[in-house]
Amino acid sequence: MKIFMMRNHSVFILVWMKVSSVNAEVPQDNCDDESDSDEILDQAPNLHLSVSEKIKLLLLLAIKKKHKLTYSAAEDVIELLGLSEDVSFLPSKHLMKSAIEKYSFGLQEHHVCPSCGEYIGIVTEKSLECDVPACGDSMSIFGADVCSVETDVEVNKNNRSMFLYLKLKDQLQALLQSLPDNVQLDMNDRKKINCHNYEDIYDGAMYKIFQSSDTITLNFFIDGLQVATSSKQSAWPVLLTVNELPLELRRKHVLMASLWLSKKKPSCNQYLKPFVAELLELARTGVSYRRNSIVKSVKVKGCCCISDTVARPMIRNSTQFNGKFGCGFCLHPGVRMANGKGSCRSYTTSTSVYPERTHQEVMHLAARAEVRGIPQSGIKGTSILSRLPDFDVVRCIDLDSFHAVVNVAKRFVNLWLTSPHKNTPVPDFKIHDKIKILDKRLMAITPTLEVSRAPRSLTERSDYRGHEWFHFVLFYSVPVLKNVLPARFLNHWSLFVKGLAILMQNSLAKSEVIYADRFLHQFVSGIDNLYGPQNVIFSCHLLTHLKRSVQDFAQPFTHSAFIYESFNNEIKESVHSSNGVAKQIVKAMQLKFALVKMEQELRVDMTDKQRAYLDKLNLRGKQLANPSLQLESAAMLGKPKTERISKEMRLAVLQAGGVCRPDNVCDFYERFRIHGEVFHATSYSRVSKRNNCVVLLESERVFLIESALVVSDECFIAGHYYQDRKDTKLSSVDLPHLRILKSTPGIVLQCNRPSDIVSKLINFTVQVSPEETLNLACINVLLMEMLS
Repeated sequence: MKIFMMRNHSVFILVWMKVSSVNAEVPQDNCDDESDSDEILDQAPNLHLSVSEKIKLLLLLAIKKKHKLTYSAAEDVIELLGLSEDVSFLPSKHLMKSAIEKYSFGLQEHHVCPSCGEYIGIVTEKSLECDVPACGDSMSIFGADVCSVETDVEVNKNNRSMFLYLKLKDQLQALLQSLPDNVQLDMNDRKKINCHNYEDIYDGAMYKIFQSSDTITLNFFIDGLQVATSSKQSAWPVLLTVNELPLELRRKHVLMASLWLSKKKPSCNQYLKPFVAELLELARTGVSYRRNSIVKSVKVKGCCCISDTVARPMIRNSTQFNGKFGCGFCLHPGVRMANGKGSCRSYTTSTSVYPERTHQEVMHLAARAEVRGIPQSGIKGTSILSRLPDFDVVRCIDLDSFHAVVNVAKRFVNLWLTSPHKNTPVPDFKIHDKIKILDKRLMAITPTLEVSRAPRSLTERSDYRGHEWFHFVLFYSVPVLKNVLPARFLNHWSLFVKGLAILMQNSLAKSEVIYADRFLHQFVSGIDNLYGPQNVIFSCHLLTHLKRSVQDFAQPFTHSAFIYESFNNEIKESVHSSNGVAKQIVKAMQLKFALVKMEQELRVDMTDKQRAYLDKLNLRGKQLANPSLQLESAAMLGKPKTERISKEMRLAVLQAGGVCRPDNVCDFYERFRIHGEVFHATSYSRVSKRNNCVVLLESERVFLIESALVVSDECFIAGHYYQDRKDTKLSSVDLPHLRILKSTPGIVLQCNRPSDIVSKLINFTVQVSPEETLNLACINVLLMEMLS
């Protein structure tokens, strides 16, 4: 149980809340406040409230959103408030729902035929009749019969032959109007590290086709997720982000256009019809919005579709990855071969080199498939996304590096650690009997605060989240596997690690893309001889297409599924009851946008305390600690220790350009913050499972922070430099993001300024043999990928 306390004028609200686990089963109750019985209103209700009453309602809804309260729980809060003697306004559940309806976007129910699966649309009558050709997944079949099925609308809803659509225009308008004044949608003014490098999606070749001064572009994600462990129903939301926003705002403002909830997968050509229709309208007429009292208008185009290996063929209207010609990016047919007691489709590179697919070729094959009624080189028919302007059905339906990397990592770790079958030869790569050694190394690692979770035992790998696999691959795997996995297998694995690390840089040269592609191709081609062709799985094959993906849309972090997978957790958390799951998910999105619009209207009339309270409620993640001293270069945290500095420290400060006080007294701090990132001195002992005191400086030297001191209103970091080791390597493949350091830092105390810090390093030691322990400093190339 948790206690939350809110102060509003002279009234205190004490709220007992039960905080449920994200992975808990959805309770089987009949809670009517989140049910399907909520009707969809044709127009927003009127709220006859004063400004002060609206502000109180806004704050209540913000509490509901932050703490994931049901309407009933929020009403209980109000009922408790009503026990106070001085209460003039008590919002009801009905009033809260009315406010959300008034300030949020339009919501529509769209039906599909329960017999043939064809899209019918919005139904205003009590019954519906399917009068479209029964054409299944194809866009058009000549001579198809009319379905003519008639059914009751309520029956169709209960059978889940419908989906909810959220008007995109309303969401975009609210988002664009809510942006801070300093956020510009003009990408020509952005500052780059290197003007020739890939640094964001705007540098990609495909993005430039869509780019225009009066246009914004959308990435959209389509995938299924199980909303509760107790239900076999899956939700298929269409999630979107606006590319022209800064990266941190893209990840903060995820939109939802559509939601399908059923035990069956949707037919994407039918499910996406209203989405495509609205995108076509927005590309023609645009969205008008007001900023700084100026009315502006932008057109909207769909730029990149992101989905995993299962959903992608459904969207492209092609065969699955395990079928013949299952790759949507090239004409590799795959090779069917035996695998244990069953069979698999291998994408071995030993057969031939296959050409890449093109949009024109796929459209030709789609037309031919629709006439002949059978797939043509893996293409079943036309994808509805081909109707979007400038949309390339090959290159704009991206491969999703997030899932590809995770699947490759899972495959090889399982190959290494799964026990072999009895009475079968044990391959050289099997290290299942060394898992305790690996775990001892892995679990001794203390990463930085930016790594959301400390390493877990490899025996728990089935529970690893996607970001844990990324961290394992790029940072931990090679040091942990050294001298355990035979050298030829470790060298081969290092090719994968290096290729991926290069592509994850925040500034990526075009030549480095070619360089990374070479390593990834070597990794994939080496699987045949080392592990057998049956282990060249489709996700491994996708690595050979990463180069094109980066050239089209820049680094993987600009078009990764990670942001949407994170948002899926919010979707799961919005479900409080097994009754009316789809409505609960959509209403959570409506609440989010209602709060944005209400704040726009009411913020100017709020008191400073009310604004501060609302900002606190809207804050995502952990709240930053208030600094005890704010300097231009850093925010100093915690209580300082005032001491006289030693002669050695005084000399280090003077050499760094500082000026010491005559009495040689200064304040020492154990923590400080730069641009939201917290750094620790080695003396800070309250955090034991994280190491935040090793940094990379602009001089490219590695520095150990032993203390932070303020001298004459200037901050300095004091410590020692680490030296690189040149006498050892992790593998035959050079891995520049993994630096091997001497075990102890230098003996001369040095001082630097916080502005000299480039980044924090992931520093840890691994005992690779009884005689040798390696001290490693890893550049966190995943900072952009994991940015939230």
